[in-house]
Amino acid sequence: MKLKLLVAMLLAVFAAGIPLYSQDVDIEKMEGYVNIDNIIIPADAREITEINLGPGMLNMLKKVSDDDGAVSQFSGLFSIQIKAFEISAGKISEIKTVMKKIEDKLDSEKWENIVRVNHEDQYTIVSMLVKGDKSLGTMIMSIDNDGEVVLANIVGNLNVEKLAEFGLGLDDSTMNQLREGWDRF
Repeated sequence: MKLKLLVAMLLAVFAAGIPLYSQDVDIEKMEGYVNIDNIIIPADAREITEINLGPGMLNMLKKVSDDDGAVSQFSGLFSIQIKAFEISAGKISEIKTVMKKIEDKLDSEKWENIVRVNHEDQYTIVSMLVKGDKSLGTMIMSIDNDGEVVLANIVGNLNVEKLAEFGLGLDDSTMNQLREGWDRF
């Protein structure tokens, strides 16, 4: 279940510690930031998980970490925002419409679609904003026919292999497509 993977991701982040920057960083003005706070979780949603780790929290985690290898995996991140929830089948098309609007906005801002899966049972988009040899942001949007929704925005230079470890409910084929897309950069 995606939600359990998200909780595992959060625990791993806390255990690893993440070196970040000053609390004075205005994340909302950074390239790579996507405001998912405006996405309203339906009132009848179930299994709701929201994670919002900004520079202050991530900097604090850096100070308590004693694992240099894990710290390097997250070097260069500024923010992690995740919304995950389950909805009824009747609301799937509504959420897909919201996801399409976000995708269109990202396309207009020159984000690159690294993975796009539009199968009968899954709709997933992974987009990255890349400048030079670094990703400035990653946006993950996924919904399946069971109504499980994951929206995640990671600001900073993400290590795709660390993302693969967390999975975020993405199947092996999708993760392989993500790796292939990442290798282009």
